[in-house]
Amino acid sequence: MAINTRLLAAKMLARTPDAKALVVGSVSVLCPMDDRQEIVEDGTGGGIKASEKAVLVAVGSFTTPTRDATVTYDGTAYTVRDTMRQENGDYERWLLVPV
Repeated sequence: MAINTRLLAAKMLARTPDAKALVVGSVSVLCPMDDRQEIVEDGTGGGIKASEKAVLVAVGSFTTPTRDATVTYDGTAYTVRDTMRQENGDYERWLLVPV
């Protein structure tokens, strides 16, 4: 992974129309959030509404937080549940849960 591709990934993510400020410590970067909702079958023929919030962060924008670290996205505090490298490794997907 070249530094140039990481910078390009950061610029592309920041220009996403729904990008908001992600704050980790004293560093703030614009990142989009992927907010998915789906119905998961509960085994009895019914369904349970499941929600998943994740931000896409360019690698190198922050030091990758540990699980259970607290971050702020668009003014709301979240706990980092997991981090996963995506695509060619130029960005990460951080799964978040509200505090």
